[in-house]
Parts: sequence; structure tokens; C-alpha cells
Amino acid sequence: MAILGLGTDIVEIARIEAVFSRSGERVARRV
Repeated sequence: MAILGLGTDIVEIARIEAVFSRSGERVARRV
């Protein structure tokens, strides 16, 4: 279970990073 959770977290982090690089500070304030 921990490995599966970690795998999903890595995917989510990659997605969040992509959003950050596009939207930048606007998204950072929301999080």
C-alpha cells in the first residue's frame, strides 16, 4: 500500500509542477 501511495504522490507532484511552471504564483497562493 505504501508503495502504491508513493507512486500516486509522484504522479501528483509531477502534475502540480507542470501547473506551477505554467501558472506560477497564482497557483502557489491557492496552495
